[in-house]
Amino acid sequence: MRTVIQLGLHTSALWTYLTRENWVDYMRNRLDNQANVLPEFFTEDPAPFQFYGVDVEPESIVHVINKSRYKNLSNVTWICAGISDDHYLMKPTPRYDGVEWYQFSTQNRMHVYITMKHLIDAISPETFDVLAVDIDGYEHYIFNDMEKWSILPTYITIEYHGLGFDGEHRKIVEREEAHDNLIATIVRSGYRHLDSVIKYEEGSSVEEIQFLKTNVNGVEDERK
Repeated sequence: MRTVIQLGLHTSALWTYLTRENWVDYMRNRLDNQANVLPEFFTEDPAPFQFYGVDVEPESIVHVINKSRYKNLSNVTWICAGISDDHYLMKPTPRYDGVEWYQFSTQNRMHVYITMKHLIDAISPETFDVLAVDIDGYEHYIFNDMEKWSILPTYITIEYHGLGFDGEHRKIVEREEAHDNLIATIVRSGYRHLDSVIKYEEGSSVEEIQFLKTNVNGVEDERK
């Protein structure tokens, strides 16, 4: 079964539509948001996907689980954790020494953080087909460690909220420079940058940056 991972749920988990038996028809004829449309070659296999929804906030997980549109879904796993890179993971206490999860204290509570590598290894998908990211400007934490991922996604889509931070060089930069550096990081890992989709949320425009792995025509990924 193909796999979709959505990082950042907030109050929605829109990519769960891929778990539908009729997801191709739903995408083509009833899906309102073009930012959630897959490249057409995905429709050659109409089988539903396995969905993993990941969010650092327990409230987001509880919210989507209790919404009527997400109840009774099959092929769905919810994961409450933050995703960071090796540079920012705090050293665990001796009790957890050697365990691949860490605690960040944020706003008087503890959040569990893991690396994207650890998430992929824990899920261990046969294929990694879609990675959807909506984490409000912290994209550099996700993609700096791509060379360590055991398998790379075929398609990446990112709702971009740049904070003007260059993750590779750990410095504040202009928003446009951070945007360009994020694109360059992913392209260097073997992706083609597709045309962005502009969507509108609460009266403002948001850019959806999209990428397609360059070896999607049956060539096996060397990292797999």
